[in-house]
Amino acid sequence: DLHPGNILFIKDDAVDGESQCRIGIIDMGITYRFDTHFKNQVFEITDKFLNGATSLEVAEQMIASGLVFTPIECIAKLPQNEYDDLLRIFTNFLEKSRCEPTDIIYKLFTSMQQVISYAKTKNLWKKTGVKISPEMVKLQMSFIMGCGITNSLCKNKGFTELVNECMNKIFHLDILTNFSLEL
Repeated sequence: DLHPGNILFIKDDAVDGESQCRIGIIDMGITYRFDTHFKNQVFEITDKFLNGATSLEVAEQMIASGLVFTPIECIAKLPQNEYDDLLRIFTNFLEKSRCEPTDIIYKLFTSMQQVISYAKTKNLWKKTGVKISPEMVKLQMSFIMGCGITNSLCKNKGFTELVNECMNKIFHLDILTNFSLEL
């Protein structure tokens, strides 16, 4: 449950005349462990996305893998037009992420909201048995729980820009430039 109230700043005794601070995180009541299949699928899909596969190919894998929807066998029951609509939503998400590699987490969350809204409108769940993967729900919850503190810590920077700044300081690597060049 990551938010400002669950982060402690602990001041240590002075070392060489300077105080040292540590960060303590409390309230681990809501923690998630992702299953191996989910982690492998996220890795494979991300690798495919970053190494030149088309957005359509990646979107097809997202839908067919069980990463987003479950059970996999129910996906085959989707009418072609509904499958195409879901494919379009994910392809658009991936295209936007390629063109503007910032706020990917927000774009994924927005895309999932579109999928859920679409499914409710079409009454998709009841007709086919397709459901959002429990692992995807965990991932969305993790994003939501982390967003409040992330936004507080980022101040006027976006999350991606803050990560880029940290990576640049630690590893001398500008991920935004490298990511954009590879695409």
